Amino acid sequence: MEYPIVTVLVITYRRFLLAKKTIESIKQNLQYPNLRFHLADDGSGDEYIAKLAETIGPNYPITVTNTNRRGLGANTNAGVAACLAQSPYYLQLQDDFVLTHTMDLKPSVELLAERNDIGMVRLGRLNPYMSGTIFEAVNRYWWLLKRKSDTYVYTENPHLCHSRFLQTYGPMREDLKMGIAELDMCSRFNNGSGPEIVWPAWLSTDDMFQHIGDSQSYHWVMEREGVTAEQAAELFARMDAQNV
Repeated sequence: MEYPIVTVLVITYRRFLLAKKTIESIKQNLQYPNLRFHLADDGSGDEYIAKLAETIGPNYPITVTNTNRRGLGANTNAGVAACLAQSPYYLQLQDDFVLTHTMDLKPSVELLAERNDIGMVRLGRLNPYMSGTIFEAVNRYWWLLKRKSDTYVYTENPHLCHSRFLQTYGPMREDLKMGIAELDMCSRFNNGSGPEIVWPAWLSTDDMFQHIGDSQSYHWVMEREGVTAEQAAELFARMDAQNV
């Protein structure tokens, strides 16, 4: 098949070293013949975006959106809309998930192209209480994840998505805090009907995207320290400067 564009959507705000590692891991380990990048930024500034664009390099088309501190929901929605203007397929990443092993993305794209009843391929770890049924498609085995087997069958963790998923379940709420906005999406999927979520049974959990950002989690630092997102960003910037 002629493989369609897949846009790597990097959702970011002022965590340069983590975002840099995320991008570099894609360039090194993700195998797919037609990739481009979109940087969905929430107001980090031109210098920050220029440094990330330099990390991506000249071999990939790059687009950028800036929601100027309107929050995770608005930032995600703007980035997804920009990706869908280029192709129905996008790989959604927060800026602190790295791919540590080689991953061939072609089977997942082929699955979404072949099966209109599937809207998302989850590419992060499973939660321990999730359940599903196994099926075969595009010469691979997959787990069809059961709705309500866990709160987070839908996840903001890395996933390959088709436009039909957004068309069915809608965009993220922009009036909710980051954790609550994700839970709202989880509830819409678990209590709805439409395109399903699958997990590649042919990949081990070690082959999936790994989360490296616990120490620089905005949600965690803001709750623990009682600071604003801007104050957390200044803290992360100082940490980045110490580790360059």
